[in-house]
Amino acid sequence: MNITVIRHGKVDMRWPRWCNAEEFDNACLQYEEADILPVHAEKKAAAAGEPVVTGKIYVSTQHRSLKTAKALFGEQEYIQMSGLCEVPLRSFTKLGFRLPLWVWNMVGRLQWYFGSRRQTESRSDTVKRAKAAVRYLAEEKDCVVVTHGFFMKTFLRELEKAGYVLKGNRAFGFENLHMVRAEKRQNEGLS
Repeated sequence: MNITVIRHGKVDMRWPRWCNAEEFDNACLQYEEADILPVHAEKKAAAAGEPVVTGKIYVSTQHRSLKTAKALFGEQEYIQMSGLCEVPLRSFTKLGFRLPLWVWNMVGRLQWYFGSRRQTESRSDTVKRAKAAVRYLAEEKDCVVVTHGFFMKTFLRELEKAGYVLKGNRAFGFENLHMVRAEKRQNEGLS
């Protein structure tokens, strides 16, 4: 069994370099609503050809995931799963003064990691969601998953724990439209 995991296409939005808490939260909302940029022909060919895409195509319920799948594979049936959505992010405090964008992202993700109630989802919640998605998808022969960059790290880690070998994985971050192929090792069950 193979699962091809693809990060969604590049979102058509420019993040502010500096922002306060309210501006950061508004930018996060704008990102959720923004469209994706057009997908180039070579990316479409890579997604459809190597690895060969067979089976069902799963997308998150966030529209950039579905739009990416349609750009890569055309009009067909896609199965939406809320368990494949991005890890939500919000401002780490209600500060009124501006900080660099990277500070908002880094501290917010640290809060996620340590389970701060300021973030809407904790690391343990994300791991549970990823495990549930892996268990569900294990029933498929071959499939494609179009998901999101930060969630993708946790999802791929859970695939490895479940006995999959990853090809095309990266130690740090995934570019838009990055593809990882997960191949199930023989005689290993899910954890």
